[in-house]
Amino acid sequence: MVALSDGNLRGTEIDPAVYSIGCLGRVSHHQRLPDGRFNLVVDADQRFRILDEVQQSGKQLYRTAHVSCLAEPIIGSSEGIELSHQRAEIMHLLETLIGPSSSEKPRLDTGLLEEKDDSSFVNNVCQAITLPTPEKQGLLEAENVLDRATRLLVHLRFYQASVRSGETGGSLH
Repeated sequence: MVALSDGNLRGTEIDPAVYSIGCLGRVSHHQRLPDGRFNLVVDADQRFRILDEVQQSGKQLYRTAHVSCLAEPIIGSSEGIELSHQRAEIMHLLETLIGPSSSEKPRLDTGLLEEKDDSSFVNNVCQAITLPTPEKQGLLEAENVLDRATRLLVHLRFYQASVRSGETGGSLH
């Protein structure tokens, strides 16, 4: 799965431009739209880079490409300590911005996040939050999980500042 690099479909483009980095994964949810398109939620398993697209014959509703899987570099112990600190700050910001679950309003299930290892935690939060496509793509293109956590914190801090100043009416999730 790759995102459109211009953020939307234009009626005149047969093959709109896409980002070169995407994710292999499983479709966990789908919704058919009135115009016949689909909204998909993909549970990502592996990042990849598009090497080249396969030329299609006929009118297919999808595109095919040759890809190269991107390894998630293993971080060292000092980076692991930094990642643990960032994880704690991410969790604090999420709890502050979204709020904990209650019987009246189920919102953030911290138990599900707390049982994840640091890498899965960061990747799951990155996947779950709502961001504009270019920002979401920036998280996907981060070189490693520590870089991804750092970028995620920037977005969460920015969102928190926007909420405090009353400049946002949107939601984080």
